Amino acid sequence: MFIVQVIQQKTGKPAEGKRVSVYFDSFMRSSAEGRTDKKGEAAFDNENGNGKVKVDGKELYKGNISGRVTVFV
Repeated sequence: MFIVQVIQQKTGKPAEGKRVSVYFDSFMRSSAEGRTDKKGEAAFDNENGNGKVKVDGKELYKGNISGRVTVFV
């Protein structure tokens, strides 16, 4: 399980309602998608791993996805 938190860069406040997509590097693993809540968080039950995080279609993170990953929009 891991959480992706999306923060507005200009204000430092959580970004609610953003579409978060996670794509894992392994072709044996499927992608995952969710929306941020009022805390700017999207929780995923997937196993940790290497991959990419996109928010509203824009790639904002690439690397190990585990625990909490914070990105800025």
